[in-house]
Amino acid sequence: MKTALRDAVRTLLRPIHLVPLALLSYWVASAYGYLRPALFRTWFFSSDEYVIAAEVIRFSNLDFRQRFFDLPGTPFMLLDSLLWALFYGVERVLGLAPSTTLATFTFQHISALFVLMRATTLVCFLLSVMLLYALVAKLMNSAAAAIASLLLVMSPIYCSYSSFTRTESLSMVLILLAAIWLLRGLERVPRVSAHPPTIRDHVFIAGVLLGVAAGARLHSLAAGLPPLLMLLWLERQPAQSEYPAWILKWSKWTLPPAWAAALFLCWMAKARLAAAPGAQSFVITLALGGLLMSGAALLLYRSRATRALVVRVLSPDAIKLLLGCCAGGVLGNPTALWRYNYFLGSVQMYSRYRDWDRMQWPFLKNAAWYLRRYVQAIAPDKITLVLFCVGAILVLIARDRRVTPFLIGSVLFFFSKPLTLVASPHHVILWLPFFFIVCAYPLAKLVDRIPKHTISGEASAIAVLLAVALGCVLSLTPGPKVARAVAFATERRLQNIGRATAWIKQNTQPQGPVAISYFCLNPDAFYTWLRSLEVPVPLSVFDGREYLMWRGDRSTLRGRTGYACATPPDVVSIKTNLDVQSFGEGTDPYSDPRFERVATFGSGPDEVDLFHFDQR
Repeated sequence: MKTALRDAVRTLLRPIHLVPLALLSYWVASAYGYLRPALFRTWFFSSDEYVIAAEVIRFSNLDFRQRFFDLPGTPFMLLDSLLWALFYGVERVLGLAPSTTLATFTFQHISALFVLMRATTLVCFLLSVMLLYALVAKLMNSAAAAIASLLLVMSPIYCSYSSFTRTESLSMVLILLAAIWLLRGLERVPRVSAHPPTIRDHVFIAGVLLGVAAGARLHSLAAGLPPLLMLLWLERQPAQSEYPAWILKWSKWTLPPAWAAALFLCWMAKARLAAAPGAQSFVITLALGGLLMSGAALLLYRSRATRALVVRVLSPDAIKLLLGCCAGGVLGNPTALWRYNYFLGSVQMYSRYRDWDRMQWPFLKNAAWYLRRYVQAIAPDKITLVLFCVGAILVLIARDRRVTPFLIGSVLFFFSKPLTLVASPHHVILWLPFFFIVCAYPLAKLVDRIPKHTISGEASAIAVLLAVALGCVLSLTPGPKVARAVAFATERRLQNIGRATAWIKQNTQPQGPVAISYFCLNPDAFYTWLRSLEVPVPLSVFDGREYLMWRGDRSTLRGRTGYACATPPDVVSIKTNLDVQSFGEGTDPYSDPRFERVATFGSGPDEVDLFHFDQR
């Protein structure tokens, strides 16, 4: 044991391993330095953060009647509510929050809550970079791991969505942990496929991690499940012609009630969800898909001619992985069991998230636009695209059983969502590690070909790594630096919103309506939003005015007089886009004669304007 440990330490201390680790440390420290200021931007920065903060406040007060499911986001909310409760407990112990309830403490320190949520996102971002390094080092070598981690930490879209409160980085951490844990299980001898899943079973726990990731972002399953299943399928293992006894026993007792439950869910969806076709389709597809697939597997297994094929495709390990996903899904999103109506409401909301213009385009034009859009998000720099193409060719030539699943998983992204879905670049974030694994493959093969048993050979490998790393650094868009610049730019607008809010409170009468557009969201809009989600809010934070979350719709202001806050960028959504959805409903306060500009704060992209309107 001591000899093995000594050998492991000596291996780790070799320069070929120390240099990539030093580079990883530099990537992580540099990214933290650039993204740290974004933690402390003005707390009412974005509505993306509001809805998560609402549930964190709710959960931290032990109220688990979740209202908002960001498909679904629950693990992130539960984690932050626990951290916030711990923070409150420390403050009480130190005497900094005497005789103050957690609810009161929260609204007294609301900016600290937002810092905590952003810090959770940032920590998960940095952890995901380190986990990708560990995964690639296991799949290939340390040199390739350093380059893959560099590509991830420099990704502009991933950095942007890790500079404020989002759940993608937590999902990525869980997906990468699942992949690493599964690979560890595949390396164990002997394997435990013949035994039921337990907490010591690497395959089952990998599935649990993936299920919890799906609780953070539902499409984690579409990202993580295919490569993990393919790792199992491509693994060399003894041929099996029959299932072990535990699978036969479990299927005998679980399949009939599962099929009955699936049929019941289909009936309920047809009867109760007719007004929500997106949610209805989701439930029926999920229930019928599970019923048909398990039924087909059973029928094929009963035939001797196809039994071995079923066991090969739906192996005992694959079953354990799927069972783990189910367990992790419940563990990561338990509130959906009793708040399913709100969960399905979120599904229905996102089912309408379509690009109505592109729906009219011919298929080939749509597909070409869709491909260009996401390739630009994945590889904004030519070097990334070149590395991926070369890596993909080398993986296919080598028929690498460990890397091929990640290559296929990356390509499957382009088939993971409807073509007419609004093509937002952040949709690709959870697939980025798979693309960058393939990008690092050429360097891995090159370094493997250099003899490293001599000092000169090891020095040559390190020189190649440093040359490639330098080339990438000079060629890549610096994502952390861009995210930092954007954070500073938005902070100027937020300061102007604060000034506009102070003007309203000083120059307008209470009890009047104040319409707040998206780019003018302020503390009062946040408190109003909380109250609409039935989160307890102290009356002391309200000033008597009626704050309206204003999308630009005329009907909201018709017959009323009051004030409105808007910015020039708001016009696209409150006028142009709204008129497309409901003709004549949009409003442009800058040209509408019923709006009179009474105050302006800032200029250019930071401009915030206040209007008095009279639509009686």
